[in-house]
Amino acid sequence: DTDAGGEDYDARIQVFYMQNFKHKNCDVDMIGGHRAPRRLCAQRDRVERTRSSSTEATTEIDSMCEDTEYSCSPSRACSEKLNKDYLQYCAGLVVKGAKASSIDKYNVH
Repeated sequence: DTDAGGEDYDARIQVFYMQNFKHKNCDVDMIGGHRAPRRLCAQRDRVERTRSSSTEATTEIDSMCEDTEYSCSPSRACSEKLNKDYLQYCAGLVVKGAKASSIDKYNVH
């Protein structure tokens, strides 16, 4: 299924970071600029790579928006909670494919 892509997953994480930044810095609006979301996207990708082998990673950006620093340490559990429906959908696809190919789940490595 081509709908089960990483772009939707990344978009939800990006929205989480933007909401978290807004919560921490109520007086700063990063929506108008283009630099802050790009910096956030680059850090998001770095954190996701780090979190693939660790349970937690820290996002730190100097001068995120209007010389405001940003730091956030979402856990792997937080990421899984944000994307629970995507993960369940993908797991369902795996089960469906395994049943269609008559593979027992204990033989999948």
